[in-house]
Amino acid sequence: MDTLKKVLVIETTGKSISQLEQILSGYYRIAIAFNNDQGFEEAKSADKPDLILISALGELVESYELCTQLKNDMKTYAIPVLFILDRSQELAEYRGFEVGAADYLPFPLLKDVTLARINTYLKVIELEKQVENLEVRDGLTGLYNRSYFEDYFNQEWLRARRSESPLGLMLIEIDGFDEYNKHYGHAALADVLKRLAALIKKRLYRPADMVAKYRVKGYACVLPDTDYPGLRLLAEELMAAVLDLEIKHEFAGRSKLLTISIAADYIVPEVEQCTEFYSSIRALIDQHPSQTFGSIIFPDS
Repeated sequence: MDTLKKVLVIETTGKSISQLEQILSGYYRIAIAFNNDQGFEEAKSADKPDLILISALGELVESYELCTQLKNDMKTYAIPVLFILDRSQELAEYRGFEVGAADYLPFPLLKDVTLARINTYLKVIELEKQVENLEVRDGLTGLYNRSYFEDYFNQEWLRARRSESPLGLMLIEIDGFDEYNKHYGHAALADVLKRLAALIKKRLYRPADMVAKYRVKGYACVLPDTDYPGLRLLAEELMAAVLDLEIKHEFAGRSKLLTISIAADYIVPEVEQCTEFYSSIRALIDQHPSQTFGSIIFPDS
């Protein structure tokens, strides 16, 4: 597996490409985008870059707009952005800092300066990632925590509203959670929570799909561009996979095995706030009768 850090170069003029390829080759993996839209999509891809270089040797306003867009998106906001600026652009660097750039590289590029600045920000981002993981991760399962889930869901809600696309939400809870904890103990329950977290995460294949530990006995999955068929298929796969684990649970359900229940729905957002939609799915899972374990619950089902 390639362990080199990935640097995304967004260059609309082509002026700095040859220099950057000579300087970065052998030190980093290089991805090149020749327009801002392509660069933004590459920045959000599954193979996200560790650092982004935006050439501002052409239209400065468009470069600033791209940086603003990157810093306003949850998938890319943490990636450090460096501008490439002509030495004659005396005031441009200050505007770059205002829109979120970490630093700038003077053009023509000098190898030692370029490598030193890139390496500095890659080290900084590694330290920030370690701190961020402590803040947004559930300590037991390693999944994102509720705070991150709420931020991410809100962002995807706004994106779906802009694009008029469906947004799916799935809440998953362990059936007979209290009974399991009482009869099998905290250590066994902790093991179950970790196993289920790994199982759910493994079955979310798309980069934008996200699973979080949203409360003590449950998980939440944010599923962009997903409607009823996709939600039902995933729910059925998850329930079958949990049964396949054959986790003993003699105090809940006829199967004497641990099961989950799932409440899900999707929406094409028309309003800015997602609270009402989220609350309606919470109500579905909260009002779920305890005697009907292993259920998939849709509205009006």
